[in-house]
This record gives sequence, structure tokens and C-alpha cells, in this order.
Amino acid sequence: MAVHGNMTIRYMVLYLVAYGSVLLYFHNLMNVEEKGLRHTVDELTSGKVEAKIYSDEVRRHTVDEVKRAKVEAKIYSDEVRVWSTMGYNRVEPCDVKCVYTTSTADVDAYVYELRGRRAPRTTDKVTVYLQLEGAHYYPIDTTGWTVESTYRWQSPILVAYFSFGGYTNFIGKNSPVSFDAIDGVSFLARNCNSKNHRERIITRLIDLGIRVDSMSACLHNAPKPPGNDDKVRIMQHYKFHAAFENGNVDDYVTEKVYLALKAGTIPIYYGASNIDSFVPSGSIIRVDQFESLEELASHLKECMANKSLYDSYHAWRQGELDPQFVKKFNFTHASTECRTCRWIYARRHNYTWRHDIQHFQLK
Repeated sequence: MAVHGNMTIRYMVLYLVAYGSVLLYFHNLMNVEEKGLRHTVDELTSGKVEAKIYSDEVRRHTVDEVKRAKVEAKIYSDEVRVWSTMGYNRVEPCDVKCVYTTSTADVDAYVYELRGRRAPRTTDKVTVYLQLEGAHYYPIDTTGWTVESTYRWQSPILVAYFSFGGYTNFIGKNSPVSFDAIDGVSFLARNCNSKNHRERIITRLIDLGIRVDSMSACLHNAPKPPGNDDKVRIMQHYKFHAAFENGNVDDYVTEKVYLALKAGTIPIYYGASNIDSFVPSGSIIRVDQFESLEELASHLKECMANKSLYDSYHAWRQGELDPQFVKKFNFTHASTECRTCRWIYARRHNYTWRHDIQHFQLK
């Protein structure tokens, strides 16, 4: 009986030891999981959390980062409502809550698309002076308005004619027009009374033996290709396109040059003197870089005959897109409407507006 009793006691001791080990194992496991998944207030306020859990390194979080995370969560919490003369009635895709409405009730801002000066609406709300047309035709005067939104590069809310969303081929950099394309220039313009007399250049180039097919109202001398009314498709028939603005105004760089680049042709550009900062390096022929139109015509003829020279204007399509061009227009991944909401939001919360990225900076 004594032996049996001792055996019983021994089994009980072993059982308790084993049970205790199991409890300890699960306690430690839970403790590890707790440390791996959660950080206490003390750990956060001390400026760091435990850096090594299991074998993986966990990124440390400072108090500033924690505070910043709270602010960033907060910035998306209130809505910006905008009334516009464009008649939009939609929720704009944006990183702030951005609603364009046709109702004037409870709006934060009024946006007016203008062509020249007019007095702003009498209101305590934000008034946005929006203009895409050049100041050489419609002088820009924002006196009394809250903020300017134009093509002028000093404009707080920029309206660029180029956007990565609108010209997706710039990412894939579509193929150049074949060297077998028409040895000539396409020209598409309705206004034949331009401020910079672009039509005179076209006429002179024709006189100098350059084929220029004008397929719109101004200097019309050729029909459009059969079945084609799309500008890009029309341009793809020619080695060159006359991307001539209707005035020579800095920053006024319109879709003419970008449609030509998208088409894969070589733009012959006449317009803004600072055009080089608006296009990929080496992608255009500038009229103002030639001493005379005779020299320009001679260069065009040489490009038509020399494939290597012709191809040199398409070299930008190889490899990565010009980083300076990407940096300049990176903000265009967000729409003008979204960026307008951002500006209004920044003003509401007294955030610093970063013109270069068209976004606000948190304090």
C-alpha cells in the first residue's frame, strides 16, 4: 500500500509539473503575441517600441509619427463643396472629400471659368478665377478674387494643358511616326488672325517648298484623310506637325504640342519662349531657334532625307521619360478640380500650400 501510495504521489507531481509547463508555454506565447501586435501607451510615448520580436525587425515609431498619423487621419474627415460655372454635379476623385454641385446651398467656394476680367461674386466664400485662354486675348485681372487658377505658372492652382491622366501614351511613349510617312507638315487651325501671325510662317514655308497640308479653316488647302476627324490620327500621316500657338506668351503651352507628341510626329513649335521646360528634352523643332525661315525650311528638308537626324527627335521616347518633365507635371495625376478642393481645404485649416506639388503641407 505504501508503494502504491508513493507511486500515486509521484504521478501527481509529474502531472503538476507537466501541467505547469504547458501553462507557462501558453503564457509566454500570449506574451510574445501581445508584444508583437500591440504597443502600450508607455512604449509609444517613450518614442520607440520594441525593435525585435521573433526574428524580424519592427520599425520604430516616434511620438511625432504617432501624432502625424492622427493628423493625417483627420485631414480627410471634412468635406469641401464647390459650385462651378461648368455645371459639374459629382464627387471628384480626390484625397480630400471633394464635391462639385450645381446647388449654391452650403458651398465653400465658387469657381468661375472666365475669358477676361469680371468682378467676383459678392460672398464670404472662396472665389476662384479660372481661365485657360491666353492673356494676349483675354487679359487676366484677379483683383478682388480669392485665388487664381490659370495656365500661368505662378498661379496658386495651376491649370496645365498637359496631364498624365489625359495623355497616357506619355507613360508608354508610343512609337514614332514611320519614316515612310508623308514628307510634309500637317496644320490644323481655325483662327487665321493670330496675335503672332503664325499663318504668315505657314505661307512662307509653302513658298520655300515645304509641303504644308492645312486641313482646317485657316489657310485650308487640303482635305482631311478619309474617315479621319481625330487630330491625332490626322497627324500620324505626316512626319511633322505645325504646333503653332495663336500668341507668343510664356507658360501658354496648349494641347497642340502635346497632341503632336502623342501622335508620334515631330512638332514644329511656335509660341511660348519657355517651351523647353514644358516638353521632353529634344522632342521638338523650335521656329525661333533658326535665324530665318529659309534655314528652318532647309532643316526640315534635311530631316526628311536623313533618317538618323529624323530619329534624333524621337530619342526621348527611348528609356525613362525625361525626369525634369515628370517632376514638372507630376501634380497632374490629380485633376484641377481635386487640387482646387485641396487648396480650399488648406485655407480652411491654415495649412501651407506647396505650389510645386499642388498640395498642402501639414504643420
